Amino acid sequence: MNFASEKKTRQIKVGHKVHEIRVQRDLFRRLLSLAMEDNIDVEKTLSYPITSVPMSLCHADGTLHKTPKSVMVGVLTSNTTNDEVPRRYDAVIFDGFFLLHTMKDIPKTFGNISKKIMSILTATHARRVDIVFDQYFSPSIKEYERAQRHEVRNREYFITGPEQVRPVDFIKELRNIEFKQAFINFLITHWSTNEMAEFIGNTIINLNYKECYTYSAHNNSVTSYAYDNLSCQNHEEADTKIIFHICQMGNDVSDVSIKTSDTDILIVMLGNMDHLRNNNLKIYMEYGTMHSKKWINISELQITLGPLLCQSLPGFHALTEDDIDNEESDDDEELITDVSDYDENN
Repeated sequence: MNFASEKKTRQIKVGHKVHEIRVQRDLFRRLLSLAMEDNIDVEKTLSYPITSVPMSLCHADGTLHKTPKSVMVGVLTSNTTNDEVPRRYDAVIFDGFFLLHTMKDIPKTFGNISKKIMSILTATHARRVDIVFDQYFSPSIKEYERAQRHEVRNREYFITGPEQVRPVDFIKELRNIEFKQAFINFLITHWSTNEMAEFIGNTIINLNYKECYTYSAHNNSVTSYAYDNLSCQNHEEADTKIIFHICQMGNDVSDVSIKTSDTDILIVMLGNMDHLRNNNLKIYMEYGTMHSKKWINISELQITLGPLLCQSLPGFHALTEDDIDNEESDDDEELITDVSDYDENN
């Protein structure tokens, strides 16, 4: 046995990569040698982390430590129950990429995938269903997060029509930003064709990407148009666009359900409850998937927590969860925490 065999190592997982942290056994020897030559205060030096980055803040590769966002949901909902969840809602809003990542038995062609997504939306039996997608700006500070998720932009993808066969690993291909953009653009076009009329039925569908598109069916014909009042062209993430959709709902909607696994949506929604056009709107969230799914009555939660605490949550969440918004200017940053006054001309 020697010092080399006693060298301690520790493995950590960052993103999809495993990194090994090694204790440098000769680090103190080198430090002591430098101290003798340059009169370095060793005691003071050892009061600081002797690493390239502070391990209390960063991983071995320099990426930031982040608190699991789901912890916040558990804390906020610890004293709530799910006893009064409606069986049906007037409106349902889907986080678009959450839906794509959780979809099972994906059909072989893009046309059939499009029809399956529409069938999932209309199976809620709500009068109105919105599906909201992220859009991608570059440069953007969100690119750091995408790099950690191994999302790439360097492979162009083209969808020529509904009969085109999808990639073998559809979920893996969703890491390609170009593929995601091509697929959403395909949905926008395909849903406007008359063959989708039977799938749309009596439901009003809103798809929000770079603009918001509304679809309805009548006499086996589909009507579609760009709905400017719900278009959020300056918003990059679906999170704030979903909140904007809810804040703009009128008195014709009495309750709405959000389907997502994103903690950010809950936090930003609680922070904007005082900006609803319909003060009687009841808001629910179907959070998570499978066995981890839980129903959250956001309206009741806001009453329980109180308006002051709810309004402070977006700022607290941004600091503690390392949830960095994509906007860089002061004016744009305000849009993230208060979407009620959104002006598309800004």
